[in-house]
Order: sequence, then structure tokens, then C-alpha cells
Amino acid sequence: MRNTALYLSVALIAAAIGFYWHGEQRGPEAVEPPSSPLAFSLPDLSGELRHHDEWRGQVIMLNFWATWCPPCKEEIPDFVRLQDDLGEQGIQVIGIALDQPQMVLEFIDEIGGINYPQLIAEGGGYGLLERYGNDIGTLPYTVFINRQGDIVAKHSKGILHYEEARETLEELLNTDKNNKKPQQSSPK
Repeated sequence: MRNTALYLSVALIAAAIGFYWHGEQRGPEAVEPPSSPLAFSLPDLSGELRHHDEWRGQVIMLNFWATWCPPCKEEIPDFVRLQDDLGEQGIQVIGIALDQPQMVLEFIDEIGGINYPQLIAEGGGYGLLERYGNDIGTLPYTVFINRQGDIVAKHSKGILHYEEARETLEELLNTDKNNKKPQQSSPK
């Protein structure tokens, strides 16, 4: 009986690791049909209220994160790089921190800065997270919004890496240039 419990425990741990690893390897998934994002107004780190329509006409990568979430913190250097590499082409990365402003400021100081807006949702961010399609409240969570304001892809399985995010963003930029319907991203 004791060996059975041990084997069962090992099997469950292996399954959990496999599920996490598989999820971490997935890129953004297409949202079918595209949906319009809900309005939001949140304070930035200086306390200024920022509104969703401020970024109308840009391709947006909206990332929900928290300082207590290791995968969230691991993504941020890639997102800084994306903003550097693609910002002039019309993309805007926006962070929505489900955390207290002081914790976010300390983290930003620790890593040497973030070059894209950080909005503070604190605990109320879970409602916004759910409204943006994340019913279970997992972090990190990222949605991609085209220039027309439609949510066209989301990523909720582990870390979103630079290459995966860039591919989705460039597809959205190219779709807007060519005025064609975006190709559907497939899970990787």
C-alpha cells in the first residue's frame, strides 16, 4: 500500500511537470471570432488615470502580471526588448500589474527599468482579467489586440517568449498593412 502511494505521488508530480512544460512551450492562441476588448481606466505608477482608448490605432500586447509571479517576472525583459524593437512600427506593450504600486516600483528599480506603461489594478485586476478571457485567473496572461481594437490572440500557458510574441505582433502589423484578415495562430 505504501509503495502504491509513492508511485501514485511520483506519477502525479510527473504529470504536473509534463502539463506545465507542454503549456510553457505553447505560443499565443487565436481567438475565434475576434472580440472587442472591454474598456478600462487604471492608474499608472505616477497615479495618473490612463484609459484604454489612449492606445487606439496601435497593435497592443496587454500583459497581466504580478511581482510575486516568477514566470511573469521572467517575461518582462523580452517585453522590454519587443517594445524597443517594434514600438516605432506601431506596437504598444502595456503591463497591468495585479499588485501594489510600491511592489511594482521596487521590482522595476531592481531590473533597471521598464520601457512600456505599467498600470496598477491591484486586487481588482482579477475581474478585469476574467473580462479579458482568463476565467481561472492564472498569471501571466497576455492578449493581443489589433489596430481595429479586436482581441485576436491570447496566451495563458506559461511563459510567453520573445520569438512567439514577436511573430504574433508582426503578423498583426503585416495584416494591418495589407488590410487582410490575419492568419489564425496555431498552438505550438
